[in-house]
Amino acid sequence: MTAPANDGAAAADTRDEDARMQGRLLSFIRQLWRFLADSVRDVFIASFAVYLVLLVMDKVEKGWASFFLNLNTLLWLVVASGVLTALTGGFSRTADVVRRKAYPAWVKAACAAALGALGAVAIYAAIPAEGWEAVLSSLAGGCAIATMAWLLSRSAGEGG
Repeated sequence: MTAPANDGAAAADTRDEDARMQGRLLSFIRQLWRFLADSVRDVFIASFAVYLVLLVMDKVEKGWASFFLNLNTLLWLVVASGVLTALTGGFSRTADVVRRKAYPAWVKAACAAALGALGAVAIYAAIPAEGWEAVLSSLAGGCAIATMAWLLSRSAGEGG
C-alpha cells in the first residue's frame, strides 16, 4: 500500500498548529505572570500604606488600632508582599514608564540630609532612654537614613 501524497503537507500543518498553540500558551503564561506580579505589587502598596496609617494612629492613641487588628499580622503581609514584589520585578516596569525631572546633585544631597535629620529626630523621640546613648543611636540612624536616601537618589539618576 502506498502512502497518500498529501502526508507531508498534513504533517507540516500539524507542526504549524502545534507552534501556534505553544505561542498562545506562552503568551497566556506571560500575561498571567504580569497580572500576578502587578497584583502582588498593588497588595504591597496598599498594605504598606494601611500599615503606616494604622501604626501612626496606634502611636498617637495607644491601643486604638491594635484593639481590633494585630499589626504584626499586617506587617507580615507587608514584608511577604514586598519580597514577592522585589522577586517578580514589580517596580521595574513602573520605573521605565515614569519620566522624572533630573535634579542637580546638590538638591538630591540636600533632600537626603533633610530626610536623615528628620529620621534622627524621630528616632530620638521614639527612644525611651535619655543621655548620650539616645543621641548616639539617633545620630547613627539619621546618618544611615541619609546615606540610603543619597544612594537611592544616585541609582535613580543613573537609570538603574
